[in-house]
Amino acid sequence: MRERSIRRALAALAAAALLSVPALAEPVDELSPEEDVARDVLETPDVTFEQREQNYAVEYDYSGVVDASTGLPAAGGAPLDRTGRIALTDAMSYDTERGMYVYPAGGEEFYCTAADGMVTAQPVRFERAEAAVTLFRDGWEVTAEELEELTAQGEYVAVVGDSGRRAMSFAIVGSRTNLIYGYTVPEGFFIRSATWNGEPTDYERYSVRMEDEGKYAIEYRCPAADLTYTLETTIDRTAPELSVSGKAGDDGRFHSAVAFVARDAAALGVTRDGNPYSVSFRNGEGTLAEPGDYVITATDDAGNTAEYAFTILLYLDSNSVLFILLVLAAVAAVAGLVIWKRRTFRAY
Repeated sequence: MRERSIRRALAALAAAALLSVPALAEPVDELSPEEDVARDVLETPDVTFEQREQNYAVEYDYSGVVDASTGLPAAGGAPLDRTGRIALTDAMSYDTERGMYVYPAGGEEFYCTAADGMVTAQPVRFERAEAAVTLFRDGWEVTAEELEELTAQGEYVAVVGDSGRRAMSFAIVGSRTNLIYGYTVPEGFFIRSATWNGEPTDYERYSVRMEDEGKYAIEYRCPAADLTYTLETTIDRTAPELSVSGKAGDDGRFHSAVAFVARDAAALGVTRDGNPYSVSFRNGEGTLAEPGDYVITATDDAGNTAEYAFTILLYLDSNSVLFILLVLAAVAAVAGLVIWKRRTFRAY
């Protein structure tokens, strides 16, 4: 009898548990496809909504049903109104009307199409407006004319006034570059995918390594501003080939004209005795003939350089020998004429 009572009590407890399960296991309504922020949170459970909300402060107007777990409009509610300005960090927001990022500068603001810390292979627009801000590329000040469309490769830093305070920075790379060994996306962004030579490659949520040579495509996204970017570039760290040929002595110095060949070079520079020297070349090939100390520098599209230094000593080539023979012949002719005239004069 006692055993039967215990069985009945266990059955009652099981029934009560089953009755409570549906309330806990009731399926949650799927979020609206327009809710990119909520969807991004669901795709990355390692980041809680509270953390994301702290990083991406989205200002929008909404009245309606709110999801209790996220604080976002529930399924079927109105989509986020991503208009006006969207605060991304304490020092950066996005102006949807301008399509540019906004940065504070001593009580004023300036605008840029690049986010702070961004690497891009596309042209960048930079507007100072009334802000006292100076933009530098690789340590050199960028001119006002260049600001309309920045295309030159390099690392850019915006400095506020005379304080030297860094306001933001970004980098422009070409279709081929040797500038970067990895990419950490700007604050407020995360990486969605990464490929190397067309194949998926490993990456972390906010960074990807780009040490190996090859073509990379990095897609990354800012959910708060509903913006997606793709960085496509080829990492190339191989210097162009540069060779010279001529009649060299045991000391390596040349006693003749020197022919040079530069393969895969986009630019070629020559100095003679420490000064820029103009030389004509075609398809990376040319000849240097004048005596002097030379340095040839070849640079490819990715920024890799090859350098060759050498010396050409005073020498006699076939033209010089011919010229000397002609001079000697002329001197001999003049001497012979003088002697003949003297003899003729004595005869009289």
